[in-house]
Amino acid sequence: MTAPPDPFIEKLGSLKAIRHLAAKESTPYGEILELLHEERLPSVILTRNGKVSGIFTERDILTKTLLEETDPKTPISALMTPDPVTIQSTDTIRDAISIMHEKHIRNLPMLDETGRILGMLTVGRIIRYLSYHFPSEVLNLPPKPSQSAEQVEGA
Repeated sequence: MTAPPDPFIEKLGSLKAIRHLAAKESTPYGEILELLHEERLPSVILTRNGKVSGIFTERDILTKTLLEETDPKTPISALMTPDPVTIQSTDTIRDAISIMHEKHIRNLPMLDETGRILGMLTVGRIIRYLSYHFPSEVLNLPPKPSQSAEQVEGA
């Protein structure tokens, strides 16, 4: 009997299409907000000359714009996180988890070997992937990890 393949060494390129938004870094902030709202996505990849130049996330909205009353016409380049960490489609799930943990990021643009955007890898996407590969471990977790029964079950 052969052991099942290790899902942590799966190449990211084998994941099904990963939804993402991409926009030019000159796009106004107001348009970016509308796009994020319409598409119900947590982030947008920003580009300059077809290459990744930045990222703008829900966290950026909270930390950079919410209390500042940012003008909707402000170019998103003034608010984005420039030169974001990216990952290649040839990297593994383990690599992605490691990068996200070490860098404290939740959104990771995935690129092919030529730098073309393939998608946005999110923490939620990784959790869904792992729960698919480890269903019994996920389904058998108590709702509260420190939960214990107040009474003995049974008749």
